[in-house]
Amino acid sequence: MNASFGEKFRAVLATGRVANLPTVWSNVLMAYLMAETLQNSGHSYYFNGVETFQLWMLGLIMLAGSLLYVGGCMLGDYRDIPFDTEHRPGRPIPSGVLSPSFVAISAITLLGLGLVVGAASFPVAIIYGFKVPWDALKSASGNDLQSLVQTDQLALLGVLVALIVVYALFHKRSRPLALVNMALCRTQLVIFAAAAALPAFFSTSSTTPTFHGQWIIAPVLITGAAVGIYTLLLASVAATESNQEKIKYSLFLKAAMFLLPLLAIALMLSLGFEPKQDSYPWGNSSLTAETSRPLFYTVLIIYCSWMLFAFRALPNDKPAFVSRALAGFSLLDASFAASYSVTVPLICLALFGLALLLQKITPAT
Repeated sequence: MNASFGEKFRAVLATGRVANLPTVWSNVLMAYLMAETLQNSGHSYYFNGVETFQLWMLGLIMLAGSLLYVGGCMLGDYRDIPFDTEHRPGRPIPSGVLSPSFVAISAITLLGLGLVVGAASFPVAIIYGFKVPWDALKSASGNDLQSLVQTDQLALLGVLVALIVVYALFHKRSRPLALVNMALCRTQLVIFAAAAALPAFFSTSSTTPTFHGQWIIAPVLITGAAVGIYTLLLASVAATESNQEKIKYSLFLKAAMFLLPLLAIALMLSLGFEPKQDSYPWGNSSLTAETSRPLFYTVLIIYCSWMLFAFRALPNDKPAFVSRALAGFSLLDASFAASYSVTVPLICLALFGLALLLQKITPAT
């Protein structure tokens, strides 16, 4: 098939599920700034230029997550060629719009770049955020260079890449395991972003890599689990969208997706979590329990309203439900962010709108 450049470009966007990238960004943004804000690391008191450093880190982690997401989606489509050739011949690869070799090479390249960007994010952010001359690295001691190695971040990044590759290569082997694997990918993205927000700013005389574990806080673990549960519920429908069978557990699905943000916040409050302040890259606006409550309820109403709209499509149009629920990731993130920030929920809402706009250009699923 001789496809035009425009057809090939749209096929690349569809194969990489580019319409879902705003939800990746909102996952990262919510987790990153939640960890930095709630852990109250105090980095700003000790380092001039830490705000620029944090913006570099946040941008690089978003870029790494984007590369890994698109690469994983393309690797999954490459792995699905035999299945799609038989059951979905109109897909970009079986139809001949994209060649298998192009998709495979693109997937491996993007995954490799995502791994490199994620691993190098801390030293690069240090250099550009704090304006460290490159020549200074040549004269740095071994201990100083070792302090640039963020063991927690690298380990969590490795787990994230492994989960993505395992899902892409083996998701057709077992549907239940594939659904859990997909949920773990989103959960791990949240945890990786939170760990990247809390680097260890110190030199060590130890020659053994150490884990500092500053990211292990209840809000990060709870929101990570909630994002994973949302993914599992959504994916359970997406796995059946090619058939016309009714969802037998739709009542449970509705209850779970509607209550998810409320239950997650309630659990955090029961464990002693209290709203603090907006993270300094976005300003230090005070956020108390009194001011966060109406903000959270407003975002929650928006989330529930969108879920109602999504579920209206479920009985007769599963793909429409899946696409709407995919965009809903950003609303879920906004509801979590509303408990610790004023500005982050607004950014998540903007990313929700961007996800819907991109769905007009290329399919989300």
